[in-house]
Amino acid sequence: GHDWFRLVDRTIRNFKKRAPLDRTGALEGERPQLLSGEWASTVGLFPLPGEFMRLTSLDVYAMQDAVRKLLSETMGLTPKGITQSNSAKYQHAVLFAEELQMKYDISLYDVELQDPLEFARGLHTIPVPGLAEKRPSVLRGDDVIVECRTGKFRGFVHELMRDSIKVSLYAHFRNVPPFRVKFSFNRTPLRCMHRAVDEFRESLVTGGEITLPRRQRHSRLNEEQRDFLSTAAQLQGRGRV
Repeated sequence: GHDWFRLVDRTIRNFKKRAPLDRTGALEGERPQLLSGEWASTVGLFPLPGEFMRLTSLDVYAMQDAVRKLLSETMGLTPKGITQSNSAKYQHAVLFAEELQMKYDISLYDVELQDPLEFARGLHTIPVPGLAEKRPSVLRGDDVIVECRTGKFRGFVHELMRDSIKVSLYAHFRNVPPFRVKFSFNRTPLRCMHRAVDEFRESLVTGGEITLPRRQRHSRLNEEQRDFLSTAAQLQGRGRV
């Protein structure tokens, strides 16, 4: 007879069904006090534009197709079509597309809990597998969404442990499982990139040489090592590595 076999789909179910975190209607806890209230240079918010935000209602693959059409057809932005006049607009759009994808990817770390959360000193403890390996990466002040039968709650991270976080939840939060915990990510690096795009004074599309730092001698490197680093820096500046 014939040897029959059966294909087994081992794909994580959440991989295809991942969806961005939604804070709408969530009851909030208390934010931790900032370590410093003064900033040498503030960074703009650079919120995700509406045309990108509207795509969060789609599943991840439909979203990716819609982003391609938005960039190439609606906005007229393609890698080969970058000019001096639209280069900044293109870089901002690419960053917004990256942020949109990040909103979906972070949901791969959603946690489902069947037990009540530990509570002490006004904070609830949420176990987070993979926290030590930064999967997901969580920082003090970040927010998480806790969904349960009694509603949706937005908690703020006050303390980080090895494999758990301590968050402040809504004062009248009812600790009744099961819970679904959704994570966010810190937008500060993206905001800094947007600001860098706005503050960049040189054109990236003129074809001119990029100014490289002066070669510096290092007492711990021999001549061959210094030559290698110098060559690598020059190639990188020309876009060859």
